[in-house]
Amino acid sequence: MKKRSARIAISTVAVSSLIALGSIAPANAFSTYGWGATSTEWATQLGYTGDAWTWPCTNVNGTHALQAWLRFYAGSVGNRDTGRQYTYLSTGSCTKGTVSYGYWDDLNLDPGYKTKFTYGFNIAPWGSW
Repeated sequence: MKKRSARIAISTVAVSSLIALGSIAPANAFSTYGWGATSTEWATQLGYTGDAWTWPCTNVNGTHALQAWLRFYAGSVGNRDTGRQYTYLSTGSCTKGTVSYGYWDDLNLDPGYKTKFTYGFNIAPWGSW
């Protein structure tokens, strides 16, 4: 009975490890009811996908997001830099604004060359279209 329990435990750990190695983990995420952003590192760790979104007609503590942006770069700003990728600028529309961007990493193992994901939102007081 003990051998069977040990085999089941080892099998469970092995399967869990394989699932963890092949999964895609969120690297960075932020969200409210009205806007948000997320970055996902691919299982191979050679690429990333970033998303940012806004719901302009959502009042969040007296403010709303008119536009979102995202950016990937490696090491320092300007180095392998995508620049800011924007959603449309809402001027009264309640349509959800989204932007998605894929970024390929390289094999530079220097710790100072780490890929970074940044995002931001153009926030305005509620009703200021």
